[in-house]
Amino acid sequence: DIIFLSAGFDARQDDVVMKESVVEKQFSGGEESDSDDPIDVWDAAVDSTGCGGLSAHDYLIMSFKLGMLAHRHCKGRIVSLMEGGYGEKGLSECSVAHLEGLAQANFNAAAEGLGDMA
Repeated sequence: DIIFLSAGFDARQDDVVMKESVVEKQFSGGEESDSDDPIDVWDAAVDSTGCGGLSAHDYLIMSFKLGMLAHRHCKGRIVSLMEGGYGEKGLSECSVAHLEGLAQANFNAAAEGLGDMA
């Protein structure tokens, strides 16, 4: 077993491209597709101005939780591919936070004796 993660950072606070996409959708009359997911990421990540609402710390926490999930269910196997997010400063901050979260999960899992670290 393995977790494949599409690590997009476009829900980040002040992501310009996401904001432009929301404004375009509002003026074109486009609607989001209905989702059966229990957590609608769009609503959770977008504030009332159409900007993303997630901070670098939010990405660190999510990455840590995903890393721990990987250690509990698939021997820590996780593949993370960056696929979105714009703006050099925000993208670099969120990328580092993502890696820090995964690294912290490794340290925590080792301390708890979870799974095979090999």
